[in-house]
Amino acid sequence: MIKKILIVLAVMVFSVTPVFASQSDNSDVFANSKASFEVSHSVKDKNLSSGSFIFLLTANDKSYPMPDGSSNGVKKVTIKPGETFTFGEIKYNTQGLYDYVISREPVNSKNIKEDTSVYKIQVAVFSDGTTVVVMSKNDSDTKVDKLEYIDTYVPDETSTSTTKSTTDVDRTGYKTGDFIPYIVGAILIILVIAAIVVYRKRKN
Repeated sequence: MIKKILIVLAVMVFSVTPVFASQSDNSDVFANSKASFEVSHSVKDKNLSSGSFIFLLTANDKSYPMPDGSSNGVKKVTIKPGETFTFGEIKYNTQGLYDYVISREPVNSKNIKEDTSVYKIQVAVFSDGTTVVVMSKNDSDTKVDKLEYIDTYVPDETSTSTTKSTTDVDRTGYKTGDFIPYIVGAILIILVIAAIVVYRKRKN
């Protein structure tokens, strides 16, 4: 809020003509009063080759200047994954303070955890045609110098099932491993009997 007040005061202090002066009086002064917002998109952990994402530039007031192709103060851009784009150039012909918001439409994919950042753009146009752009993110007064959306790829969950082979279970339903203790026991009994027999032969 303080930042916005300072920008408004700056516009008023350095103004020679009233705010929102007519274009006919200042056509040459505002010839180079333009703004364009570059936005980058990326997806972490995956290089996607298909799909699309929709981003929006919305004016706080429908009367504000907007790029070509806008409708009712909104410009919509559809991009492919990982593209860097702009909404188009905005031309100003009067001094003043113009507020915009950059956002996106929800992603219809279970594999994408979307970056839901919302950027606020303030464009101050001074009476001499100078244009200053201030950008902030997610209702913060902290200034940012770039507009970026970083999504995260979420892989499908794979279900693992344990299958039993016919070698593990016999027709009676017992596992072959169930008989190991009995086999070991039988071997021990045979060894004990053999030892007794040998002992008796030696004694005789």
